[in-house]
Amino acid sequence: MPVPMFLRDRSQRSLYWEGWLSTTLLRDLPRMFKRGFDSEFALRILEQLGQILREGELPTTAHFNVRRNRKLKTYLQAFEAIFVLKKVSPHDFGTGKDIWYLCDSGLAAHLMKTVTGEGASLSLARHFLLNELSALLEIYEGIHSITYYKSTRGSPKSEKALGAGMKRHFWARRRI
Repeated sequence: MPVPMFLRDRSQRSLYWEGWLSTTLLRDLPRMFKRGFDSEFALRILEQLGQILREGELPTTAHFNVRRNRKLKTYLQAFEAIFVLKKVSPHDFGTGKDIWYLCDSGLAAHLMKTVTGEGASLSLARHFLLNELSALLEIYEGIHSITYYKSTRGSPKSEKALGAGMKRHFWARRRI
């Protein structure tokens, strides 16, 4: 999705992303469900994701304000299937929950409604790095998923933790 990168006018970028979101929510995502699709719930998930990212958090299912966690997981998996979200699972030797991030940092900026501030900058940097890392690992190593490491005494530190989780993951893939 490189098109919005070249749009300098903020209103044009916003118009592009609103159109893209409406196409995704009204055409693409309903195809993942046999029945019972709720486009308003899907939009609420993305809006809440934007708020979570604006605060600089690593979004897990616990961050979302929903009544039914099972429905949330179903929608997150559907977003993953149509390449809107990507899941990073915790490392086998660590603790934690699945983390979800957007497959496009431009979409993340649009959902956060700002690119300024410590939390927003941190989230954008994470999105950029995770997307680049995923692409490079898939191209050069054939690895289709990445993990993160979180100890029982702390929160995940993306740079060190991701590297530690990746080192273990590399060795596991190469031995197979």
